[in-house]
Amino acid sequence: MEEVKEDPEQSDIISFAELEYRTVKGKPLWRALTKARQLLMQDGSIDTIPVDDEWDGSSVPWFLQGTFPRWRHPIASREHDWRCRFAKNREERKFADEMFEVRVGVTSWWITKKVGWLGVRLGAFLGIGVQYPHWKNKLGFKSTYSGN
Repeated sequence: MEEVKEDPEQSDIISFAELEYRTVKGKPLWRALTKARQLLMQDGSIDTIPVDDEWDGSSVPWFLQGTFPRWRHPIASREHDWRCRFAKNREERKFADEMFEVRVGVTSWWITKKVGWLGVRLGAFLGIGVQYPHWKNKLGFKSTYSGN
Protein backbone atom coordinates (compact mmCIF):
# COMPACT_ATOMS: atom_id res chain seq x y z
CA MET A 1 0.00 0.00 0.00
CA GLU A 2 1.32 3.44 -0.95
CA GLU A 3 2.21 5.79 1.89
CA VAL A 4 0.35 9.11 1.80
CA LYS A 5 2.55 12.08 2.60
CA GLU A 6 1.09 15.33 3.83
CA ASP A 7 1.94 18.38 1.74
CA PRO A 8 3.71 20.81 4.13
CA GLU A 9 2.40 23.77 2.12
CA GLN A 10 -1.20 22.68 2.75
CA SER A 11 -0.97 21.13 6.22
CA ASP A 12 -1.74 24.28 8.26
CA ILE A 13 -4.73 25.13 6.10
CA ILE A 14 -6.77 22.13 7.12
CA SER A 15 -5.03 21.31 10.38
CA PHE A 16 -5.97 22.48 13.82
CA ALA A 17 -2.72 24.36 14.39
CA GLU A 18 -2.78 26.79 17.25
CA LEU A 19 -4.05 30.29 16.69
CA GLU A 20 -1.76 33.15 17.66
CA TYR A 21 -3.61 36.20 18.94
CA ARG A 22 -3.57 39.07 21.42
CA THR A 23 -6.15 41.10 23.32
CA VAL A 24 -7.16 44.28 21.47
CA LYS A 25 -6.19 47.42 23.37
CA GLY A 26 -9.31 49.17 24.63
CA LYS A 27 -11.53 46.16 23.77
CA PRO A 28 -10.95 43.57 26.51
CA LEU A 29 -13.37 41.04 24.99
CA TRP A 30 -11.85 41.23 21.51
CA ARG A 31 -8.77 39.49 20.07
CA ALA A 32 -6.55 40.18 17.05
CA LEU A 33 -4.34 37.76 15.15
CA THR A 34 -0.59 38.10 15.62
CA LYS A 35 0.09 35.62 12.82
CA ALA A 36 -1.83 35.33 9.54
CA ARG A 37 -3.98 32.22 9.21
CA GLN A 38 -5.01 30.36 6.09
CA LEU A 39 -8.32 28.58 5.78
CA LEU A 40 -10.35 26.65 3.27
CA MET A 41 -13.34 28.42 1.76
CA GLN A 42 -16.53 26.80 0.46
CA ASP A 43 -15.47 27.06 -3.20
CA GLY A 44 -12.24 25.18 -2.46
CA SER A 45 -10.04 28.27 -2.53
CA ILE A 46 -7.62 29.18 0.23
CA ASP A 47 -8.09 32.52 1.96
CA THR A 48 -5.79 34.26 4.43
CA ILE A 49 -6.95 36.05 7.55
CA PRO A 50 -4.42 38.87 7.97
CA VAL A 51 -2.43 39.87 11.04
CA ASP A 52 -4.31 42.34 13.28
CA ASP A 53 -7.74 41.21 12.06
CA GLU A 54 -10.08 41.48 15.06
CA TRP A 55 -12.94 39.28 16.26
CA ASP A 56 -15.05 38.89 19.37
CA GLY A 57 -14.91 35.15 19.96
CA SER A 58 -18.07 33.08 20.01
CA SER A 59 -21.00 35.48 20.12
CA VAL A 60 -22.95 33.80 22.88
CA PRO A 61 -25.69 35.45 24.98
CA TRP A 62 -24.44 36.22 28.50
CA PHE A 63 -26.81 33.67 30.09
CA LEU A 64 -25.30 30.82 28.00
CA GLN A 65 -21.63 31.73 28.38
CA GLY A 66 -21.25 29.29 31.27
CA THR A 67 -22.16 26.49 28.86
CA PHE A 68 -20.39 27.84 25.77
CA PRO A 69 -17.68 30.33 26.87
CA ARG A 70 -16.76 33.10 24.43
CA TRP A 71 -13.08 32.05 24.15
CA ARG A 72 -13.31 28.25 24.53
CA HIS A 73 -13.11 27.69 20.75
CA PRO A 74 -10.98 30.50 19.26
CA ILE A 75 -10.11 28.69 16.02
CA ALA A 76 -13.76 27.85 15.37
CA SER A 77 -14.96 31.38 16.13
CA ARG A 78 -12.14 33.12 14.18
CA GLU A 79 -12.65 31.05 11.05
CA HIS A 80 -16.45 31.21 11.31
CA ASP A 81 -16.49 35.00 11.58
CA TRP A 82 -14.17 35.30 8.57
CA ARG A 83 -16.22 32.95 6.40
CA CYS A 84 -19.46 34.71 7.41
CA ARG A 85 -17.99 38.12 6.60
CA PHE A 86 -17.39 37.03 3.02
CA ALA A 87 -20.31 34.63 2.48
CA LYS A 88 -22.16 35.71 -0.65
CA ASN A 89 -25.13 33.37 -0.26
CA ARG A 90 -26.86 30.89 2.05
CA GLU A 91 -24.71 27.98 0.87
CA GLU A 92 -21.48 29.73 1.84
CA ARG A 93 -22.98 30.67 5.23
CA LYS A 94 -24.07 27.06 5.73
CA PHE A 95 -20.51 25.92 4.96
CA ALA A 96 -19.18 28.40 7.55
CA ASP A 97 -21.60 26.98 10.12
CA GLU A 98 -20.69 23.37 9.28
CA MET A 99 -16.97 24.12 9.59
CA PHE A 100 -17.65 25.81 12.94
CA GLU A 101 -19.22 22.54 14.11
CA VAL A 102 -16.19 20.55 12.88
CA ARG A 103 -13.73 22.86 14.64
CA VAL A 104 -15.64 22.85 17.93
CA GLY A 105 -15.87 19.07 17.74
CA VAL A 106 -12.09 18.73 17.80
CA THR A 107 -11.74 20.36 21.21
CA SER A 108 -15.05 19.58 22.85
CA TRP A 109 -17.83 17.08 23.39
CA TRP A 110 -20.30 15.97 20.71
CA ILE A 111 -23.17 17.77 22.48
CA THR A 112 -21.14 21.01 22.63
CA LYS A 113 -20.47 21.00 18.89
CA LYS A 114 -24.17 20.36 18.24
CA VAL A 115 -25.25 23.20 20.55
CA GLY A 116 -22.70 25.48 18.85
CA TRP A 117 -23.95 24.45 15.41
CA LEU A 118 -27.56 25.10 16.43
CA GLY A 119 -26.51 28.52 17.70
CA VAL A 120 -24.81 29.56 14.45
CA ARG A 121 -27.68 28.16 12.35
CA LEU A 122 -30.14 30.16 14.45
CA GLY A 123 -27.92 33.20 13.89
CA ALA A 124 -28.03 32.58 10.12
CA PHE A 125 -31.82 32.35 10.22
CA LEU A 126 -32.05 35.60 12.21
CA GLY A 127 -29.57 37.29 9.84
CA ILE A 128 -26.77 37.74 12.37
CA GLY A 129 -23.56 38.39 10.44
CA VAL A 130 -25.34 37.99 7.10
CA GLN A 131 -23.92 40.05 4.23
CA TYR A 132 -26.07 38.63 1.40
CA PRO A 133 -29.78 39.19 0.58
CA HIS A 134 -31.84 37.92 3.52
CA TRP A 135 -35.45 38.17 4.67
CA LYS A 136 -34.46 40.66 7.38
CA ASN A 137 -33.25 43.11 4.68
CA LYS A 138 -36.77 43.26 3.24
CA LEU A 139 -37.98 44.39 6.65
CA GLY A 140 -35.46 47.25 6.71
CA PHE A 141 -32.90 45.79 9.11
CA LYS A 142 -29.21 46.38 8.46
CA SER A 143 -26.38 43.86 8.70
CA THR A 144 -25.41 42.93 12.24
CA TYR A 145 -21.80 42.11 11.42
CA SER A 146 -19.60 43.77 14.04
CA GLY A 147 -16.10 43.03 12.75
CA ASN A 148 -13.60 45.13 10.81
